[in-house]
Amino acid sequence: MIGESQSFVIPAEDGVPLHIRKWGEAAKTCLLIHGFGDGAHVWDHFAPSLGRFYSTYAVDLRGHGDSGWDPSGRYAVEQHVSDMRHVLDAVARRSPVAVVGHSLGAEIGIRLAFAVPQRVACLGVVDYGPELNDSTVGQIQVALGENFRSYESTATFAATLARNLPLAQRELLSSFAEKSLRANTQGGFSLKCDPSLVKTDNRNDADLIWAMLLGIGCPIHLIRGAGSAVLPMSTLDKMAEVLKRAQFSLVAQSGHAVMIDNPVGFSAAIMPFLKRELIRDWQ
Repeated sequence: MIGESQSFVIPAEDGVPLHIRKWGEAAKTCLLIHGFGDGAHVWDHFAPSLGRFYSTYAVDLRGHGDSGWDPSGRYAVEQHVSDMRHVLDAVARRSPVAVVGHSLGAEIGIRLAFAVPQRVACLGVVDYGPELNDSTVGQIQVALGENFRSYESTATFAATLARNLPLAQRELLSSFAEKSLRANTQGGFSLKCDPSLVKTDNRNDADLIWAMLLGIGCPIHLIRGAGSAVLPMSTLDKMAEVLKRAQFSLVAQSGHAVMIDNPVGFSAAIMPFLKRELIRDWQ
């Protein structure tokens, strides 16, 4: 069934196992890339419906979700880009794909579209841009570090998420919590993410990202959560001015975690763009 996903693992070029989920068997392919500290499950509300139109793949970045941890702690964005190029070769046989990324995943998507333009047919950039609110980005990293502890239950972690994501539906947060944790040796639950992630330098190279965006020729759809504390509205306005061919959407009742805060609004914003791409010749 379309709503059910298949799970499989492929090794990265250096052998780190990358966990991937797939929905649908359509002719064209879409790759979904989550953000820092998250996992493929952030797309659970969106991917099943997209699987009616695309062969849809959501990947756990190395060190995240059910993918393997890098023994050397290599979690810089360049490593993730290399991994996603490898994933594209594995799932799409070098044909063009649609890419949708959130936050860090959006930066990975931008870098992919710039580095291998023949592989990325269109790009969805969710709550990310060249100039971010650095203090909020830093707070996200600090918050992840504080979450590396033992939880007595998944409900305990869901309550933590509710404090950090006040706009999100509690039902979604419960599912998010269950898929973010694994049983530990203390009889409780711990995050699946590698604690070494908090050592990653996530500072944005604004000049480089601007140059890459200006060099991308494929269609781009930029989405911002209306209440985002990560992507300033001034940055989106500047992107709208500079990227003449890009499309833009604001998703109401959502912050940075657009797909979790308002999954219906997110789908309504991005789906028309992806459906239009189905009729465009990608060859």
